[in-house]
Amino acid sequence: MSGITISALNIDPEVRGNLLKEIDFLKREGIKVEYNEKVDGKYLFLDCAVSETDEVIRVSHEKIFRYYLASIITDLLMNEIAKEMMNRIIKTKYHYLSKEDIRQVVENAYL
Repeated sequence: MSGITISALNIDPEVRGNLLKEIDFLKREGIKVEYNEKVDGKYLFLDCAVSETDEVIRVSHEKIFRYYLASIITDLLMNEIAKEMMNRIIKTKYHYLSKEDIRQVVENAYL
């Protein structure tokens, strides 16, 4: 059984929730997914793996699983990290804006 481990210093509860939703969806679709969380100091480790005994089915299910996991990671990169980067750029270039104005600019960029 091969798996994927995601580690993060600070993981957004929304990202964790999205991962759990996708795992639940895959389980309902008949894909056996194991999921474990480990905390080591300040780091959170999310271990995910397809647990199928039939090799042909396992390989097929792993491809599906990796697709859904990639979707979650892409969402994280495109939304959460991009928002944080935009926030930093606005604070640097437009330091005269209030925190509320900056928040509104970032929100409006993602409408």
